[in-house]
Parts: sequence; structure tokens; C-alpha cells
Amino acid sequence: MGFAGPIREAAIKDRPGSPEGTHRTSELAREIRRSDHCRSIRRRPKMSVPNSPAYRSGSLWSLYRWFYDKIYSHLYDLAIAWVFLPFGGEKNFRNKLLEPLSFSGDEEILELCCGTGGCTMAIREKSGPGTKILGCDLSYGQIRAAKRKNGFRNVDFFVADARRTGLPSGKFDMVLVTHALHEMPRGDRLSVLAEAKRLTRQDGTVVVLELARPSNGAVRFVQGFWLGYWIPWPINFENRTRRDMLKWGLANEVSEAGFTDVKTTLKFSGSTQVVTGRHREPMGGDEIA
Repeated sequence: MGFAGPIREAAIKDRPGSPEGTHRTSELAREIRRSDHCRSIRRRPKMSVPNSPAYRSGSLWSLYRWFYDKIYSHLYDLAIAWVFLPFGGEKNFRNKLLEPLSFSGDEEILELCCGTGGCTMAIREKSGPGTKILGCDLSYGQIRAAKRKNGFRNVDFFVADARRTGLPSGKFDMVLVTHALHEMPRGDRLSVLAEAKRLTRQDGTVVVLELARPSNGAVRFVQGFWLGYWIPWPINFENRTRRDMLKWGLANEVSEAGFTDVKTTLKFSGSTQVVTGRHREPMGGDEIA
């Protein structure tokens, strides 16, 4: 569940001699790092605060950022392993969520809010060695952890704000947003989805993996207990934005961002959802069917 939020975009270099440098950088990642955009954003980003009760304190938001970079990135994979225990473990959980997706084997794929790359690796295993996959996250600590455990030559990671990545428009066949929108206020959710649409090619696909609200009361109770919905804000800072996302409806927001053919697949007794949509723009005088 990637760390995401309102900080200006940034990019990170491989350090010579570090584990990150042992992996061959993808051709697309080299293009990103050569760009004027990335050269201009390699400095430590400044903070900005969204219009949300959970983020109105700049010092509190800075604390969250520091927490992910310095502490939680070291514990994140352990926490994820614990969270996914009721779902048969992390590997089973991620494979089940990716079941509705199909890959041709030569796509260019971007994952926004990739965290430490757990889902990115699952996408690589499903899509094969012919794909080019980029993962980005706002936290330097999360990206360092993802780079350390990356063993694939066609996968790379970089630091970026999911609302403004600076990547070329229409570059990707598929853009995924993984377990992060529930952390954001509505304005930022729509900004991330708008960026996903900008980045997908004509007839490209957006995929959003997120929490859902089970219709079964017993399942809702277990989900809320296990995921700590009972923990008050600000310790659990996701509760308000998660409720807001579910109130508006994730599929509705994907449609609002301009995607068509929006579909929702529920998994794990309705506790998680896979929302997909297509980027289809009218060609000339044609209308979208």
C-alpha cells in the first residue's frame, strides 16, 4: 500500500557501488533521467499541504513523510506480510488481485504508488520478461527498498509525485495505481487518476487496486479489526480518506477521470476491488461506442 501524498515530484539516482546499481536500468528509465524535468527535480522536494483535515498541519505531514522514509520503509514488508496473512499470504493476495488482468508480453507498464515494489514484482512475474515496467512512489525510503530487492532487468523504480510524474504523455499501455488512493483526499485522488489517463496510450488500460466495503457484516467486522479501522486519527490517518473514497465510489471516480468501459471486480469476499478502465478518445468525427 504505497505511500502517496502532496509533495512535489522528485527523482533519484542509482548510487555507484550500491545494490541499486547492480540492476540494469530500463531504457525508459534512462529516458526519464536524461529529461530536463528530472534534472530540475533532483533536489529534496518542498512540502505542500492539501485541503484535508488529515493534512492541514504541515509539521504533521512532514512527520508522516519522515516516518515513511526513515522508519516504515524498513518495516513495510514485514507489516505487509502480517496484513496479508488472512488472505493466504502476500504472494497469493497479489496473484488473486491480478487475475482479471491479461498481458501480451511486450507492454510498457507503469505502477503509481508502488511502495517497496511487491505488486510490481508480481506484475513482472505475470507479464513476463518482454515487458518494460516502471514503479514510482513518493517516498525515497520505499523506492530504496524496492531497488534493493529488484532482481529483474526489465523493472526499474524512481521517486515521483503520482499527481505530476513528469513522464511523457501516452507512453504506457497500462498504468496501475495500487492501494494508495484510500490515503488521499478526493482532489488528490482525481489528480492521480487524471495523470494516469494522461500517461496511457489510446486504448490503454488503467487498473486501480483498492480496499472495498464488504456487503457481509461479519466480513466487514473482521476487515475493520484486522486492518485497524478502530485505531483513531492521527495514528490511523487513512480512516477519513478511506471512508470518503468509498462514499464517492472508486469506479465513479475512475469514470470521472475520463476512462470508459469501467468495470469492478471484487475479491476476497468483497474486501478488495480491482477497477479497470480504458483510455478511449474519439478519433476525428468518430464517437466512442
